Amino acid sequence: GLAYANLPCIGAEVQLPFGGVKKSGNGYPSAREAIEAVTERTAWTMNNSTEIEMAQGLSADIVTREE
Repeated sequence: GLAYANLPCIGAEVQLPFGGVKKSGNGYPSAREAIEAVTERTAWTMNNSTEIEMAQGLSADIVTREE
């Protein structure tokens, strides 16, 4: 799977399943322990760089307009 920390998932990861909870999705397991049932512990490597490379060449840069 894929997870962004402090960034939105913009839907560009079309190869991954989507499970919303309202009319936009197909629901989700109802138990809090479901995550434990379908995942395994793993190590994370955090990239604290200001240059983040995201899936499909997308950018997380904040663009501002100067008036």
